[in-house]
Amino acid sequence: MRIVVFLAQGCAVGYGMRIAILADAKANEPALLAVLAAVDRLHVERIWHIGSLLGYGPDPLAVAERIHQVTQGTYCLSSPHDSAIISVESLSLYGPSFLKATLWTRRQLQPSWLAGGTARARIAWLHGLSAHGADGALQLFSTTPVDFIYGVLQISAGREDELRRQLDAVPGCALVGALGRPGIVWRDDAVWHAVMAEQSSDTGGRRCIACPGAVGQPRDRDPRASFLLWEDGRLTWQRVEYDVAETQRRIRCHPDLAPHYAERLAIGV
Repeated sequence: MRIVVFLAQGCAVGYGMRIAILADAKANEPALLAVLAAVDRLHVERIWHIGSLLGYGPDPLAVAERIHQVTQGTYCLSSPHDSAIISVESLSLYGPSFLKATLWTRRQLQPSWLAGGTARARIAWLHGLSAHGADGALQLFSTTPVDFIYGVLQISAGREDELRRQLDAVPGCALVGALGRPGIVWRDDAVWHAVMAEQSSDTGGRRCIACPGAVGQPRDRDPRASFLLWEDGRLTWQRVEYDVAETQRRIRCHPDLAPHYAERLAIGV
């Protein structure tokens, strides 16, 4: 008999349930497909995507469609990058290359999505995504618990005072996107611990912030796609090889996507 420990958006999450937590697909279809193939082999019961499904990559429409399919009835969060792309919010916080890529991505989404009921429903789905989800002590954030954008920069810098500030904002375990680096920080020491593939941590009800890494744009100098497996409070990080060269080729086909978006994929930065 499955013992339910908390609820997630109406879905029971209990002992024996395996959940794949993805983040930062970044419109990188080859990476996403490789990860979903790996997830399928793990026989998970839920797939969550916790932010940045769009941005930088060459396949925004294909990635949005696929993530919509696999996360129906579960969690899919929106990041500041996603919001900037699909809305008319100010883009002043971002540089010129991102602005150019954002306008290009908007154009890719519009032609087939703005006509017809199904297309309008997809746009409504993107607009309706939240930046945060919670079920009991487990919380999900597309960036960080405090300071939607700038908290990411501070955590990435590894500042102890900022790590403690973020940890103080969550009652238990928080899963965050946007960092691009698989790792975990515990309230006990407030130190960012980078993790390796297949490394596991048992949360044991302790206060922590964990990042699954990135599917489409890893930033830990490992070009392999990264995701996280949750099972009975235990977190296990996974790495997956994908066809980086194919994503690079697709990026270079579009002059509105900066060349360095392709180059950095090969070195994971």
